[in-house]
Amino acid sequence: MMKGIQRRLEALEQQHAKRVAEARARDAESRSLAKWIVLVYYLGDLKLHKPSLNTFSDGLAKALNYRSREDMPSAPSELSDSGRSELATRFDDAYRRLFAKFGLDYDVSSESEQIEALCEMKKAVPHEWVRFIESKTGRAK
Repeated sequence: MMKGIQRRLEALEQQHAKRVAEARARDAESRSLAKWIVLVYYLGDLKLHKPSLNTFSDGLAKALNYRSREDMPSAPSELSDSGRSELATRFDDAYRRLFAKFGLDYDVSSESEQIEALCEMKKAVPHEWVRFIESKTGRAK
């Protein structure tokens, strides 16, 4: 009987660990999506535009300091190491500018401060843009 209880307890612990891991993964995905939403919306000057693929692409290009969307890499996964490094640098610089707009230093603020700031920034983004960006980043709910 004790072995049966012990096996059941182990099974329950495994189920709980799996649910915790899934919740953490969903939370990380949600933070990543929030970063996309606020980055493109605030730094891409999308406030005056209706959602469309062109305005999203133009906004992302602007947020990453490209002259136009045509200057952006079309397939980041196919970039060379130096190309990926440059793109990562552009994203880091964009996040520095974004958080600075809201009084937060990206390089020294804690992850929890950044998450809190992202959540506050996202609240001000119109729902139509949130839904659009979710769909274009493959993260629709």
